[in-house]
Amino acid sequence: MKTIQDAMLQMNELMTTSFKQLSEVNLKAYDNVVKGQTELANVYIRTGLKQMEVAKDFQNAESYVQQQKELTQATVEELQKFTKATVEQVTATRDDFIGWMENGIKAAAINPAS
Repeated sequence: MKTIQDAMLQMNELMTTSFKQLSEVNLKAYDNVVKGQTELANVYIRTGLKQMEVAKDFQNAESYVQQQKELTQATVEELQKFTKATVEQVTATRDDFIGWMENGIKAAAINPAS
């Protein structure tokens, strides 16, 4: 009876630790997503304000189109940075998740009674 009880306690401890580790991986990923979305919203707000400035200072169509082109190019460059950062975050999250799984497999192999 003692062995079964010990095994159950050990299994409970391993599950609790595993759940805590997975929660940390998820929280880190969520934090990165929120930070990225906030900064992306700021990019769109800044771009909108710049577009309003360009429209306000309208002098002629050629100048207006050129300014819009430059603004669009700058915005695209910023969005490309976000795309790269997003891919890096997804890769890091995947690596964290794989690490979590590997730790779980190792723990199960070390403690086969659980």
